[in-house]
Amino acid sequence: MSVRIVDDLGREIVLPRYARRIISLAPSVTEHIHDAGAGKALVGITAYCDYPPVVQSLPRAGDFTRPSYERMVALKPDLLIVESGTITRDAAETLSKRLGVPVYVMLSASFAAIGKHIEAVGTLTGIRSGIASAQHRIRETLATVKRIQAAGKTGPKVLMVISETPLFVAGPDGYLGDIIKLAGGRNVIKAGAFPQVTPEAVMLLDPDIVLVGADTNGRPYPLTGPLRALRAARENRIHCIPGGNLGRPTLRTSAGVIELTRVLHKAK
Repeated sequence: MSVRIVDDLGREIVLPRYARRIISLAPSVTEHIHDAGAGKALVGITAYCDYPPVVQSLPRAGDFTRPSYERMVALKPDLLIVESGTITRDAAETLSKRLGVPVYVMLSASFAAIGKHIEAVGTLTGIRSGIASAQHRIRETLATVKRIQAAGKTGPKVLMVISETPLFVAGPDGYLGDIIKLAGGRNVIKAGAFPQVTPEAVMLLDPDIVLVGADTNGRPYPLTGPLRALRAARENRIHCIPGGNLGRPTLRTSAGVIELTRVLHKAK
């Protein structure tokens, strides 16, 4: 029986049978496959896949930006799964034609996409042993977030810094922007997924809290440029982007979402 599914680029993917030899071209995809219970179907991963630990022994096939076609062909896959916010339909079709196998594309613009993508793995492989647990965890995360918000203060104005020089931040149109909204924060950035902005513009926006990465000691990475003059910086309201996993849209994000909700509802 053939398998038919539409990917996040709107492309219909047709498999003659359930996928049993999958190459993952993103760390998030590798986690989705394991969370669905289909880890045994993985035959190749990217150079950056590091979780769960069992994947460390799998062959590396490069990544979407620098794939090793020779390695991928040698692994004899029946499906490639890609997670990329920059891949186009033409690029996906070119990759599929070059390797002679279907390419399923995932795009993560929201927390809800995590459950959708784990479900898609179940459809593609026919293996669903982990899906009920994954969906339960997502529902529990959303319920916990609502409880925290109901008992806490109104969410603060938030600036999430991705890099300081140049200054890139999390906008409302991307995955991290959705996480800020879900956690009850009010993003001071009004457009884009990861826009580049000026320090002067950020000063005018006057966020209540600034989220940054953690240094090697697990402390908020110190601001070194003009953002040090922000009121939030002067009043010591700079916090780590929690959990270390929010940048990778996987089931492990759940803990980070809950932690971020707690941080935001204590911040103001």
